[in-house]
Amino acid sequence: MNRAVISDSLYEFNASPLMLETAGLGYFDTEVQANQTYQYRLTSNSPKVSEQTSAPIRFVAQKPKYELVFNKSLPEEDLVGLEWRISKRGNLPFSWKVYRQYYLQTTMQEIPVIKFFTASRDSVILRTIDRQTSAKRLYRYMIIPYDAFGNEGTPSDTILVKNVKPYSDIPILQHFTADSDNQRRGILLKWSFDKAIALKDLQLYRSKSFEGPYQAIATLQPADTTYLDSKVEPIETYFYYLQMNSLYNQGYPSVKVAGMLEGIEQAVLPPKNLTIKQQGTIVTLSWTRSERNTRGYYVYRGEGYKGKQVQVSDLVYSKDSLVSYTDNIQNLDSTQVYSYSVVSFNTSYNTSPNSNSVYTVPSAALSLPTPIGLAAYRQSNNKVLVIWKDMTVISPYVTGYELYRREVNPTSNKALDDYKIIFQNSVANIQNSFVDSLGITGKSYEYAVKSVGHHNFQSALSAPTTILLSKVLPPPPAGLKVITDNQSIIVEWDKPAFKNLKNYKVYRFDSQSRTPLLVQTLPVGINTYKDAGLPKGKDYFYKVSVVDSQNQESILSDEVGISWQ
Repeated sequence: MNRAVISDSLYEFNASPLMLETAGLGYFDTEVQANQTYQYRLTSNSPKVSEQTSAPIRFVAQKPKYELVFNKSLPEEDLVGLEWRISKRGNLPFSWKVYRQYYLQTTMQEIPVIKFFTASRDSVILRTIDRQTSAKRLYRYMIIPYDAFGNEGTPSDTILVKNVKPYSDIPILQHFTADSDNQRRGILLKWSFDKAIALKDLQLYRSKSFEGPYQAIATLQPADTTYLDSKVEPIETYFYYLQMNSLYNQGYPSVKVAGMLEGIEQAVLPPKNLTIKQQGTIVTLSWTRSERNTRGYYVYRGEGYKGKQVQVSDLVYSKDSLVSYTDNIQNLDSTQVYSYSVVSFNTSYNTSPNSNSVYTVPSAALSLPTPIGLAAYRQSNNKVLVIWKDMTVISPYVTGYELYRREVNPTSNKALDDYKIIFQNSVANIQNSFVDSLGITGKSYEYAVKSVGHHNFQSALSAPTTILLSKVLPPPPAGLKVITDNQSIIVEWDKPAFKNLKNYKVYRFDSQSRTPLLVQTLPVGINTYKDAGLPKGKDYFYKVSVVDSQNQESILSDEVGISWQ
């Protein structure tokens, strides 16, 4: 290299300061000081004496910047592999120093390691192998990259490594079973494993489907080898798996086992308190549950008081305390008496005895259709138009209607008195509407209607409709804004287009009290308020309302605020 005339043969090493100094083509000055300016003179003795002086060079000490990202650790107990990743588009270090600490025992110390570079598609990988390790120890590592001049960059993040091979401390599960424990009414799970030297706990998971999702149902000790799952239903398949966790690793899910609690519970008690109600051709049965493990019910029906009853319903699934079922008897013999009873069907797939019987006669249900489509609309002067569908097109036996009204709480709709008839008509003047002119502003009313026929036959009361005769309040002012002239706070708002207004009311509150307080009442011609003399150092908020000629105040406007400093 010393005999070469030019340095082109160095190729990419021509840019390496170390190679240039080795080749005698460079000088590494280690005595410079930061932020100082230097000049260098170069003297050549061959083939003749010549001198060259460099331009002034200012030395600015800067740490090299490397965008290091930790990639992964590879603990193998007899060694630990570490990887950091750096983008190919960023600066690449010349090399790096590796520091290690025994977790919570020693300080960080530089250690000798095996180091080399590899490349991926878009990154350069800084690989490190630490062969001076002990199994099942906790280590902390960091690296400090440096450039070709030995300038150190920013240290990497510190990482914690558990020097344990993956799953090496997790035992192999053996003989995992799930059997019905009829005496204790649960599914008994049993298992064993070859060793449990470093186990921390066992997590037991359960699902009603093999594919999941699974939920953790118990955390068990390493010494446990059985578990009774008592929160199960009979004749229901459940799937289980165990996950064994060590001090260092979270174990993998075990094989899955299926278990089922046998159905041996008898359904002893029938449903209680069976009642029957009839509306038109619809019969509604209601009853209460007798036993905790009831899965559903079957409804039976028979002809006459003592005729054989047969099942008329599919399984009525319900876990509620109060259960109901409806039956349409439109196509039954209208002169016949019919009986009903109900049986329980429990989670062991056993049925109870029949309940007590109840009875009905379809001819008694030759009743009138209940009015539908009831609606109420507010008209002027608190008049209410109440209308409903004309039921005479459904039944020729409808000869009139009875309209009922009662007052209800405007907020909860709870009835404040009983229904009272406010309108009746007959076949001579039948109509399906009525104007109620007796309403009072501020009150809420509920209406319901019945169909009326010959011989005083009546339908059931219709579904109600409710209307509130609320006050018609003026709208609040809009366009509220707040400014300051350094001596006072000025609140402005738009002039409303609403007529018959009397005045404005300005409310204020601060950041400590959220309750608006009235601070000024202004005539309707003034839409600006100047608030002076307020203590500074607080946030103030304003709302404005408007009052009409009947002294009805609008709701408060949206708030505006300002920090008064």
